Amino acid sequence: MKALRAATAEMIREIQESWYYKANFLSELMIDIIIFGMIIFLGGYSDMGAAYGVTRTETRPLVLLGYLFWYYSASALSVMGNDISIEAARGILEHKFTSVAPPALLLAGKAIGHVVTTTAFILVICGVFFLLFRVSIDVTAGALAALSLTLVGM
Repeated sequence: MKALRAATAEMIREIQESWYYKANFLSELMIDIIIFGMIIFLGGYSDMGAAYGVTRTETRPLVLLGYLFWYYSASALSVMGNDISIEAARGILEHKFTSVAPPALLLAGKAIGHVVTTTAFILVICGVFFLLFRVSIDVTAGALAALSLTLVGM
């Protein structure tokens, strides 16, 4: 029971840290809008439409879906590794390894918290992309299953 509470505390702490650093959130949002806008306006995805046999307009949701999967993957790999090294530098990592909860459970709680904050960020990104670029995606069970497998793998 204590181990589960410790993992839940890690998850909540991860969400709270992300919430308190709004400048980071806004700067990431601006960078992602610029990157996606450049992909859309510079037309670097036109070969993709030809490969899938769809029009240029129908290719935009595919680009957005690929971008979102890339964002989840890059975020999972970079943030978790970065967080561990930051905690080691602060001296917190040793406390985690000597706590009553297994370190794997604590890291899983931290990862779940990170997935929650990343999902909230992606929902905002999708809303902004819809408003600015009129690009949206349909969320289906297959897409959620593929995303879940990707996240578990990361």
